[in-house]
Amino acid sequence: MQLTLLYLGDLHGRLDRLPRAFSAINHVRARVAAEGGACLVVCTGDTVDRTIPAAALTGGRVALPVLEAMGVQALVPGNHDADWGPAAFARWCAAARFPVLLANLAPTAGIWPGVRPTLSLDLGGFRIGLIGLSTPMLSNALGPTVTYESPLMAVEREAAALRAAGAATVIALSHLGYAYGPEVAHWMSPDEITDIRLAEAGLDLDVIVGGHTHTELEAPVHVGRTVIAHAGCNVDRLGELTLSLGDDGSPTAWSGRLHPIDTRWPIDPTISAMLELALDEAGRFAPGDLA
Repeated sequence: MQLTLLYLGDLHGRLDRLPRAFSAINHVRARVAAEGGACLVVCTGDTVDRTIPAAALTGGRVALPVLEAMGVQALVPGNHDADWGPAAFARWCAAARFPVLLANLAPTAGIWPGVRPTLSLDLGGFRIGLIGLSTPMLSNALGPTVTYESPLMAVEREAAALRAAGAATVIALSHLGYAYGPEVAHWMSPDEITDIRLAEAGLDLDVIVGGHTHTELEAPVHVGRTVIAHAGCNVDRLGELTLSLGDDGSPTAWSGRLHPIDTRWPIDPTISAMLELALDEAGRFAPGDLA
């Protein structure tokens, strides 16, 4: 059995590129289906940011119906998804019609509608577990309305629960960043838990699909027992990671690549129309009405 993950992250409002990205997604989906495999489509956050007028008009929500129409099955929020503050972020979470995963942040009071720490899916007869992890920058954006937990502690707890519930493969959707280095030193702390550090900790993770540092990994990397995949930013690339699953459903081998999103892929008319509708609806309201 083969499980193929298709991943986008750090869109930063480049919604205009999504109709071509959807054509690439459908191309891979068709190939995987013909080979008897299963697909999982995920997003690793920062769907928009403050520079996008339609995002400002909707408190960041403009991207969500388009991602839903593309078949995204799970998303971890990034720090820019909270650019409009705690109340807007709660409405952003509630507006998502697919699971929003966040295991290491929680509101200090109440809940975020639609948000859960993990997701368990039956794909091809195997149980797959996903955990959402996000950066301290998201916590900073939301201020005292949230509590932040170390990703190490969150993974230890949630991976154990997913395994106990029958998950043969455990995947983290991460907006922690790939690694600390000079190129991120002006906005990332050197002691932050990144994807590399998470993998080096030897926790019970098979895969990390990450974002935040805009890292392009042309092929996923293996760190300890964990495979790490990143697709860059701005919908320039679609990531593809294929896991070969053994008889017990655990990964036995993997391969991966990035697909450039350019004119080789046609503009999908359905997603293009959905995007036009979302932008039109955003333009009907003043910022105060929706943000």
